[in-house]
This record gives sequence, C-alpha cells and structure tokens, in this order.
Amino acid sequence: MARDRANINTNIWTDTHWRQLTRDQQWLSELLRTHPELSYAGVSDWRPVRLMQFSAGTSRQDIERIGAELQSERFIFIDEDTEEVLIRSLL
Repeated sequence: MARDRANINTNIWTDTHWRQLTRDQQWLSELLRTHPELSYAGVSDWRPVRLMQFSAGTSRQDIERIGAELQSERFIFIDEDTEEVLIRSLL
C-alpha cells in the first residue's frame, strides 16, 4: 500500500553523516522518502528512468550514480533483480 504523506525528521540537519552527503545525494534520498509509491515498509520501485522524470535535466546515469553513492553510504539498499529500493531510515 502506498502512502499519501511522509514525515521528514528535521534533525537530519544536525546529523553529520547526512550533512556530508552531496546536494544530489540529499535530493535523491528525499525524493525516495517522499515518493508516492513508497510503501509503509520503506520499499519502493527502483526504476531510474521513472525517477529521472521528477527533475528536469536529470539522466538515468545520474540516478544510477547517485543511487550507488547512497547505497555505498548505506542510506538505501538497491535490489537490481527485483527493481526495488529499501530506505534504511524507514526500517
């Protein structure tokens, strides 16, 4: 079941790990957290072509690169086989 609201913790701005992310990484993280198809379990589809359409000038390669960066920082976990992404902070 998709959500229709998202709580955004304002404490992210005091989190040093969050503040070390680039602007692009923070943007994609917030897009994924507020995506209309995100389930209550913190899982959403991982379809870079669809995600790139949320911001003009963004390419599939941008989404894939930023997603890989967020995954290496353990903010998200991408399963390419199922085309899903899990957002760690929503566990």
